[in-house]
Amino acid sequence: LHATVRSLMSWSAKAVGYIKTKLAIARELIARFDKAQEDRILTPSEDWLRKQLKVLYLGLASLERAIARQRARIANLKDGDANTAFFHRQCSFRQQKNRVFNLSVNGTVLTDHDEMAEAVFRHYDTLLGTAVERDHTLGLSQLIEGSDLSDLDAPFCPAKIWDCEAPSYAQGARARRLCC
Repeated sequence: LHATVRSLMSWSAKAVGYIKTKLAIARELIARFDKAQEDRILTPSEDWLRKQLKVLYLGLASLERAIARQRARIANLKDGDANTAFFHRQCSFRQQKNRVFNLSVNGTVLTDHDEMAEAVFRHYDTLLGTAVERDHTLGLSQLIEGSDLSDLDAPFCPAKIWDCEAPSYAQGARARRLCC
């Protein structure tokens, strides 16, 4: 296993290694092409190389970010947090991120939870407003016809289900209720 690890590390250094150096070289070449582009029009081969360098740069930056995230994950696991302690720490971190520690209202900083709650309530109360008596109202009870739906609670009886012909879609729900 140790030999395999050494071989993989050697291969990784040759194939993927020196990402920061490669990023710096690509960034420098792109900057030089951008400077040359300000003074003159790039030749088609220069323009192609500049585009390829940008694609390479984005790929290397993504790879560097993935490696950094993986190293951080491995470092956390090496610290002995492979079990619940790691997850508890992550949850408490998220809980702290979601907490509001202070609130600035009209130039004053509020830190007490009750004061902040009252300030937030006042803000949204003025923002949303209060109910105002209207001159005209709309009576929905006059627009919607009431229906007796008590028969919907009745149990199904198998004999009526099999004796009843299925009404067409056009006949509607009223025909289906009357059938059974």
